[in-house]
Amino acid sequence: MTLVYILYDSINNTVFAGQVWSMLLKFLAQNSYQKIILISFETKLISHNYANPAIQIIQIKRTRYWGKICLILDFLKIIKYLPKQNYQVIARGPFAGYLALKTNQLLLNKPKIVVQARGLASAEYDYSHQQKTPSPKNKPISRMVRQANHERALGKYIWFIYQNIFTKIRVRQLFKLEQTVYSCPDPNLKIECVSNALKDYLMQNFNAHPNQLTIAQNDLPVKIKPSKLATWRKQIRQKFGINLNAEVYCYSGSTHPWQCPELTIDFFKNKLAQDQSAFLLILTNQKTIFEKLLQAASIPMQNYLVLNVNYQQIYQYLAAANYGLLFREAHILNWVSRPTKALEYASANLEIIHNQTIAWLVNKKNQAKI
Repeated sequence: MTLVYILYDSINNTVFAGQVWSMLLKFLAQNSYQKIILISFETKLISHNYANPAIQIIQIKRTRYWGKICLILDFLKIIKYLPKQNYQVIARGPFAGYLALKTNQLLLNKPKIVVQARGLASAEYDYSHQQKTPSPKNKPISRMVRQANHERALGKYIWFIYQNIFTKIRVRQLFKLEQTVYSCPDPNLKIECVSNALKDYLMQNFNAHPNQLTIAQNDLPVKIKPSKLATWRKQIRQKFGINLNAEVYCYSGSTHPWQCPELTIDFFKNKLAQDQSAFLLILTNQKTIFEKLLQAASIPMQNYLVLNVNYQQIYQYLAAANYGLLFREAHILNWVSRPTKALEYASANLEIIHNQTIAWLVNKKNQAKI
């Protein structure tokens, strides 16, 4: 059996190594498939270090998206790479799912298709493109126009209107795309959700059929043995001079607004006021930004460490901590998610401290809440 895996959000995506590549290697280790064809649509062809003799990686330059009709050019590119028979398709997200379903309509031997629903494309676009009125003090536009630079102010306002109209159109396009995929009655289709909250959302908003919905299991990281975690904990703490008896809080991630980095630092500042030996370990690719935030919060340098760590070493560093911090905004995107960082924390046996904005964590019994 051959697996054709269709990816639309790039090999360079930050979650590719943990959620996609490791899953494909797991399939091979379990002898689920003898060969895997990974078809990755990229804005431009890229170089990478991923290699395995049983995995054929094919990069295809994707068409700029202006609506579902643009995807016709992309799904026609897939056909020549498909095996003649005895294969299955897994497509990550609604774009890849749409390509897989459209390709299937042209085939006589129709394979089974699993669409991995990992988020909400329309809601995510809407959230990330929210526009604010283009005035430093939110003055009424009539007052802006009366200012000396009224032409510039008016130009900004027109651009602001255009951006909002475009955003609404794009959100509607993405919603329709998701609806087409998640409500498709194809008997060969299964939709793999990351949480029960996402299952409920797809049924309520996209008319997804409950019999087609499953919960993802194959991309869950393996639980690490306690003995190995204990060894790593001692090694990392000794390497960086962290007290072996200290309570270590770890945040792994970036400084995107929806990741609430300020909440993380405020939480630790309160903990430090209660326990002066508490330690904050931050694993991020935005080291400079975090260091400035910590300095602004007057956190003593001896109580924190900010590191940029390769994904291959992430679990060794997580093992140094007692707790994993995961604060998010109260938004539907977070509520239906199953964050990669939460899975990594759980794999390293960390107690997860969160602010009850993720349904998957709220329903876990062994998690701390604030």
